[in-house]
Parts: sequence; structure tokens; C-alpha cells
Amino acid sequence: MQSGDFENLKSEFISGYYSKGYSKQAKILMDAGNKAYSYLIDFFQKKPQIELFVLDGDDWEKLKLPQKYEHGPFFISYNTLYKVYYPSNVPKFWRNGLFTLCNAAPQELKDEFLSTIKYEDRDFKSSFLQNFDLNLFSLTIVHEFTHVFCETNHIIPQIVSDSVFYSLDLAWFTEFFCQYAFYSFLKKNFDEYAKNWFLIGKLCYEGGKPLVRYTDLQHFGEHYKDIVMMSGGTNLFWYQFGKFMLMAEELCRKYGENFLKKTIDKMEYKEEKFVNTLQQSLPNFQSWFQKWK
Repeated sequence: MQSGDFENLKSEFISGYYSKGYSKQAKILMDAGNKAYSYLIDFFQKKPQIELFVLDGDDWEKLKLPQKYEHGPFFISYNTLYKVYYPSNVPKFWRNGLFTLCNAAPQELKDEFLSTIKYEDRDFKSSFLQNFDLNLFSLTIVHEFTHVFCETNHIIPQIVSDSVFYSLDLAWFTEFFCQYAFYSFLKKNFDEYAKNWFLIGKLCYEGGKPLVRYTDLQHFGEHYKDIVMMSGGTNLFWYQFGKFMLMAEELCRKYGENFLKKTIDKMEYKEEKFVNTLQQSLPNFQSWFQKWK
């Protein structure tokens, strides 16, 4: 299948293609994608060419994509062109994985979540699953686009090969930085969604700590394959939307968008050199890192 086999949407920054019958879902994701692109171009010099595909399960299978439909979004680079793939609906894998972690959180955190989202249904499971709709899920496109911008601008190594990514003690920062951009974007553009995702982060972090095997930052690179595969992906969700989200929120309160600007400007590959470099421009960064390490 080629791009011409899909319905298409054109926008200011990206080209969109979607499975027939999913125009509503495609518009939601395209809108999120355009807002994400518009936000990120203020931080990066080079602007990548991006095509967004919003696909149903059948079209996903027909394209023989390397990642399963239920595992959600990812991107593939073709020289200077990046194709970002999103499922047309929130994957059950995501909903169930995050719910498993969040449901194990202390009751007071679940009560805080219920009082904040203000659904009439006070049952945590039904409220959580209802809250995790495509509008909320679509905002994760900021994370995916940040990967693309970083790779285009040679900022930090992305997950391109076992020999590169898995050997880096700084591998965690690749994902954390994208999650920081995601949270910073939400704070600037969608404060209510920022609160929503932060509450999910607290639930995920506290509920998941007893359930997951790996929790240290260094483990993220060393055991990445296990983290992705084990426990139905819950260990990866715990890092991405639990630990990294809380880390991002804490650091964002101190530095805001300046953290993005300084990091892009002064990025280094080695963890020790990298931390020392940032400490020179961002006071107390090293003490923050030691806390979360």
C-alpha cells in the first residue's frame, strides 16, 4: 500500500493520511500533530518533513509495519522524510497497561483523580478508561515528534540500534527529554490536560513501584528489551508516564522551556559530562539528578 491508497488531509506543517471511515479520528490527531510541530519549531533549527498515518488494524497489517497495532505509535525515517504511525483508536494495550499500574496506587491518589476529572461515575476503573480517550491519547504525538526533531537535528541518539542505544548509560534521557517536551507543551497549551496527565503520572508511579522490576535510570538502557517486553509493557509505561512524567513536572517548575533550549544547545552523549555541562547553566540540576538516579 502507498500513501495514495488512503484518504488524505493537508495542513500547514504535516501531511496526513488515514484509513477510510476514520476522518474524525484523523482530524483529532492531525490537529494535535500541527500544534506539536508549531511548538517544536521554536526550539530546533532544522524542520523535518513529516507524514502522519492514522490507520485501522487492517491497514496496519497490510503495511506489515514492524510494530504491532495495539502497541501504538512509532516512526520510521526515510532519509529526510519521517512517517509517524498512529492507531485510529486508543489501543487496549495502552489503556489496560496504564490502568493496571494506576489501579494499584493508594486510594487517596485515586480519589484525587476522581475529584479532578469530575465524572459522575465514581467507579475508578470506568472513570479512568472513559477519561483515557483519543483526545487525551492524541497529545502523546508531541513525544513522537520530539524524537523526529531530535534525530533531524542530531541532538541526542535515538533508539536506532542495539549497539548504540543499549550501550549508553544516558539512554534514559532520550525518552525523558521527549516526555519533558510533551509536558512543557501541555503546560503552555492545555493546562487541564497537563493536570490530567500529571495525575495519571502520580498514579502510575506510586501504583507501579511494587509491580515493576526495573526502576533505576541506568536500567532503562541496560535492560530496555526486557522493559519493553516484560509484564505486557507495564514497566515501560511506568518509566514513560510515571517516573519520567514526575521528573518532568518537577524540573519544569524550576526551568520551564529554558530547559529545552539549554539542553538542545549543550547536549552531550556521556552522562557524567552531560550532567556537569547542564549544571553550569542550570543550578541544582546535579542535585535533582542524584535524587532521581
